Amino acid sequence: MTLSAFLASTLDLFFPRRCLSCSVFLRHPLSRTRESGFSAWLCPACRGQLVSCEPLVAGWQPGAPDRVYSGYLYTGVLERIIPAWKYHRRYDLLPLVAALCREAGARVEAFGIDADLVIEMPLSRRALKKRGFNQSLYIAEQLAAGLGCRLLVGGLEKVVETPRQAALDRQSRLRNLGPGVFRAADPEDFRERRVLLCDDVMTTGTTLRAAAAVLRQSGAAAVYGFTLARVP
Repeated sequence: MTLSAFLASTLDLFFPRRCLSCSVFLRHPLSRTRESGFSAWLCPACRGQLVSCEPLVAGWQPGAPDRVYSGYLYTGVLERIIPAWKYHRRYDLLPLVAALCREAGARVEAFGIDADLVIEMPLSRRALKKRGFNQSLYIAEQLAAGLGCRLLVGGLEKVVETPRQAALDRQSRLRNLGPGVFRAADPEDFRERRVLLCDDVMTTGTTLRAAAAVLRQSGAAAVYGFTLARVP
C-alpha cells in the first residue's frame, strides 16, 4: 500500500466519507473498496438523480451557439449542489464538481466536438469580487484538460453590470443581456477558432447567445457551448 493510500484509508477510518449531498455514509470505514469518479462523493440514491442531457444542435435557438452540450438536467441533487458551491463557497464540493465535469466532458468528446479553444463565461468585476471565484472558469479548466484543448482565461469580459440572471423571471432574463454587455479582450484570439464557451447552468440560453454574438463578431469559425447543467 502506498503512503497516500494508507493516509486515505486512515482518514476514512476515523472520518468516514459522507455523501456531499445528503450526508449519509458512503461506505463502511473498514471496507477495502474505493469508489472513483462522482461515485466517491455521492451515494447511490443521489447519483440516481443525475439525468444526462443530449446536445442541442444548430438552429435550436436563433443566434445561439452552433451546438450546446450540457452534462445533466438541473434537477434533484444538482439543484442543491451547484448553488451551494456557487453562492456559499462550499469548496468541499470541488472534487465532486470536477468529477461531474470529467464524466460530462467524456460524453462531449464522444459526440465528436472539434473545438480548439476553451473559454469561461465571464463575471463582472463586482460579481467576481463578491463571489471570490468564477465557477465557469473552474468548469472550463476541467473541460480543457479532458479534451486536450487550449484554455484561454479572460478572453471574454463582462463590461456592463446586470442583475443576476438566477434572480429574474424568463422575460426579464431575455431583456437583461443586451448588446454591449460582453466584449472580447482581444478579438484576434478568436479569429478562425472553434471556441467552446463554458458556463454552469443554462436556463433560457440568453447568456450563451449574447456571448456567442461577440465571439462571432470577433471572427470565430464556430461557437459551441457547454454547461454543467441545463434547466428542463
